[in-house]
Amino acid sequence: MIASGNTPAGSDASNVTVWTLLVTHPGPNLEQLPPGDQARIAREFCGAPSRTGDRWQPRRFWRLPTRDRYLLLVRSQLLFVPGDSRIRAVVFDKDGRVLSSTEFSTGWRYAQLAAELSNRVEIGAVVTVRCSGCWYCRQYYGISANGLYLLRLEGEDGVAVRNPYVAPNFIVGPEVLFSARDAARNLEGNDAVLRLATLAWLGAKHLDLKKAADQLRAGGFAPDAGTVKQANAVRLARGSARVRGAIAKLTKSADAWSREGAIAARNPKDGDASFGNVDDPLCTCPRGEP
Repeated sequence: MIASGNTPAGSDASNVTVWTLLVTHPGPNLEQLPPGDQARIAREFCGAPSRTGDRWQPRRFWRLPTRDRYLLLVRSQLLFVPGDSRIRAVVFDKDGRVLSSTEFSTGWRYAQLAAELSNRVEIGAVVTVRCSGCWYCRQYYGISANGLYLLRLEGEDGVAVRNPYVAPNFIVGPEVLFSARDAARNLEGNDAVLRLATLAWLGAKHLDLKKAADQLRAGGFAPDAGTVKQANAVRLARGSARVRGAIAKLTKSADAWSREGAIAARNPKDGDASFGNVDDPLCTCPRGEP
């Protein structure tokens, strides 16, 4: 897909293609655009919102510093509680061709506050999304093979926290699932984005199927089929000798994110379909030396 030149009547820049509108806008802040131009961008790349009364709002457009790529972030803000806020992330090549388009949640009951782009040694471009609340108020995303991945979640104190994979509406960031072979390859490889994304998945709070069964017998909801699939996949990956060996090596990494992610992956804390475990209410990841 290439950003088209189709322009609805009455737009603020009727003779300008959507791609030209993006690349010629001064600075990354798209919230400064006239409402008509914002609506054109949203229609071009997001389609109709899935929720009644919702709307997509273009937020940021960046040229990525380490590769010939561009990134567009469009948000759908928290409308009501319970509910979530969402992002549509679109990656382009230099000619405006869409390489990937991903929609994901930035947190159940969380409102988005800000989005920033920085460059981190070894990773490259890192997108930081700041949200309200205390559990997942800092979210870090990276790009690999044109796709956007969640690398790390932090609470308001800067401590890494686990992604709650126990229910589909709780998951923060683009959902991933790796086979044991792919997980090992990612952990052993040179792609820092895939390594951190895999560690974040391995160290996430996944569904403990026994606790989920106990919760169901006590009158709770039946576990979602997707989270059960995730629980089975992560169990196989964590049980792989090759994966365990790679995790053990990464607990000694000089990179703090890799080290803390590996420690969390080596010490999983799964649970039932709630935000936190009774003995681990914030799903906090272990820190420091193992």
